[in-house]
Amino acid sequence: MADQLLTYHFHKVIRVINSCETEEHIYAAKKMISYFVNYWKGKLKVEVLRHYLKYLNILFNYKKSSILNYE
Repeated sequence: MADQLLTYHFHKVIRVINSCETEEHIYAAKKMISYFVNYWKGKLKVEVLRHYLKYLNILFNYKKSSILNYE
């Protein structure tokens, strides 16, 4: 059950990041990443959480650079 919830939350954050179109959306996505980390901080091993966070940060930085360079 926890694995399904983790997968659901992870994919939800990915969908939010991918749907960003403005700078305001980017800041909301960054806040959502921090909520994700805070929620799962005590429930996952640190190494596992770092793995998820690493992927989210790569995706976030790519999307952020593409939006900020476009505007």
